[in-house]
Amino acid sequence: MRILRHPVLFVSAIALLVRIIYCLVAVFIFNKASPGGFGHDGYLEIAQSLVAGQGFQLLGEPNYFRPPTYIIFLVPWVALPGTHFWIIAAQAIVGAATCGLVTFVTLSFVTIHLAILSGLVLAICPWHVHFTANSMSYLLASFLTMAFLATWVNQHKATKLSWAFGRGVLYGLMVLCHPGAAILGPMWMLDRLRLDWRNRQLRAGFSTLTCFVVGTFLIVSPWIIRNRVSSGEWIFFTNAAGIQYFIADQKIFSTESVFSLPGCKNSQAVSAANAALVTAGFPRSETLAAYKGVGVKQGIFFMSWMKNDMRDHPGKWPRRLFQQGWWFWFGDAAKWTWLHFLFKVPLLCLAMRGCWQGYRRKIAVMPMVIVVLAYWSVHSAIMGFIPLAAYSLTVMGPVCVLAGIGLSRSTGKPN
Repeated sequence: MRILRHPVLFVSAIALLVRIIYCLVAVFIFNKASPGGFGHDGYLEIAQSLVAGQGFQLLGEPNYFRPPTYIIFLVPWVALPGTHFWIIAAQAIVGAATCGLVTFVTLSFVTIHLAILSGLVLAICPWHVHFTANSMSYLLASFLTMAFLATWVNQHKATKLSWAFGRGVLYGLMVLCHPGAAILGPMWMLDRLRLDWRNRQLRAGFSTLTCFVVGTFLIVSPWIIRNRVSSGEWIFFTNAAGIQYFIADQKIFSTESVFSLPGCKNSQAVSAANAALVTAGFPRSETLAAYKGVGVKQGIFFMSWMKNDMRDHPGKWPRRLFQQGWWFWFGDAAKWTWLHFLFKVPLLCLAMRGCWQGYRRKIAVMPMVIVVLAYWSVHSAIMGFIPLAAYSLTVMGPVCVLAGIGLSRSTGKPN
């Protein structure tokens, strides 16, 4: 069959068609979804500020809350008439490409039919399709994560130093899109050192790692330097972690209320944060104008609060991982219960079987497992009680790859 000659293109085309149909029906005909969603205004405002030549500004102040990759992705479309249409079109292409990457990665482990099936599962994933019409960074982060995973799984084929440099560039873009991915770079470096040690090629391995670090540094250093010059503080990716940890710790978010808090103005969450700032001695003029606009001093305060809380309650993070980690997968279960049981629960069961298949057949599934655990643990530690379906988008690609491996028989392709 012809589709078997180009499985990646076939899956990408089907995924793009699904997203186009959804957006035409849901957005432009019934107006049931829009490029709104949680955080939407902040991203677009900063992109508009860039187009106007005012830099990364939010609410008239320098932005340290939103990292820059997704904002830069929005800039070309903000400058065009019909901004929302172009954002949806661009994100439909990004989502379709992510599905193609799932097929590409899965081909390294199973037959072509199962690889196509894995990509098609993500192509019809309700949450992956729905957030095509929402201006949030998680869809782009999902694409960058799968691209990084593709280079990780196929690193034995791409041995040139230029590939290592490109992988570093990709990692830098990924971290500046979703800071939760920061741990993936060091994990890849350790895996690379393990392979080079086993093959007795440490000298070549150190050259590869050096090119990776250089590529990463070229991407992230301008943002870090800008933050240092602008704020006088070392803000590496974002100053959002502290306030998100604080709000999650108050346990005042609910599945129903989170969608009615655009920007979180005057919400319970912001009220609790403002009360903490006033108690700490901040004048009321320096409390949070909105959740999306966290200033330098406020960010430092909440980061300090988070560190002190972790130090004083060392058992809280492990408890969050197991007690609150389910919000990462089923945070919107009250709204989409039947979809979770029909789609996500079977998919996760197949992914767990894929992990078992990898262990039993010595298949290199560890990169997928590391990606899933990295995002899951960061969410559980920082934002455990904030329910939003978008959070799990970053790992749905690796989960589909593991599910494809879980469907394979014992006579499949070992790696």
